[in-house]
Amino acid sequence: MEDEPLQIEYHVLGDAFVDIIASGVASLPATWGTDTLASGITQLGGGSAANAARNLASLIETEDEPSGSSAFFHGAVGRDSLGAFMKAELEESGVVEVLPPPPLLLLLLMVGALVVVQTALLLPLPGRCRPR
Repeated sequence: MEDEPLQIEYHVLGDAFVDIIASGVASLPATWGTDTLASGITQLGGGSAANAARNLASLIETEDEPSGSSAFFHGAVGRDSLGAFMKAELEESGVVEVLPPPPLLLLLLMVGALVVVQTALLLPLPGRCRPR
């Protein structure tokens, strides 16, 4: 009898940004406060934690070999069009759900106990690992 692979829920906590890239800019503005035309604008999902969640989802779940494991993203994502774009991009890449950050993380950030949140935390939560 073959051992069943563990079904693990990975939770990635951290930042998500929408990068807005202007292309076709001939030169930077000559003076501050003036405009320069761009031929195109592109939006891309970014942020180290969001990128980590997207990459993790692509590693654990493929069409050829579904693992049964899943990736979740916890972070502040706005309720505007850019937030909707970011959430859709994460979910299209295989992230199961985009969730708000845990209250404890917010508390630590507010009181300054957590000075720098630079990298994503990949946490298989205890008690949530189970055989298929």
